[in-house]
Amino acid sequence: MRRIAFACVLAATAAEAGPIEALYSCERGVEIPLTYFSDEGAGFAVAGIEGRQVLLAQVRSASGAFYAEGGEEGAGYFWKTKGAAAMLFWRDGAGGETLLLEACETEK
Repeated sequence: MRRIAFACVLAATAAEAGPIEALYSCERGVEIPLTYFSDEGAGFAVAGIEGRQVLLAQVRSASGAFYAEGGEEGAGYFWKTKGAAAMLFWRDGAGGETLLLEACETEK
């Protein structure tokens, strides 16, 4: 049910603010396509990760932009960007993070 609610908010957001598409090239030749959506403080991204589309919600950050699949505290993918660089993590929900990809860069 939660994913359906996110999808509805994402669709409404996309209608109000145009999406920004980016393709990140990471280490080992991995490419991560992302589409960013934002509307007055609410941000979302849809990422192509490991053969599926993952909905990420923007979460608070002191520097750069953070997007998390499981919210601020939950388990799932966690995408950190600063400028044109980014990193992909997996969070286990118990406070642990595993770096999956680093040195991800885009020209956008």
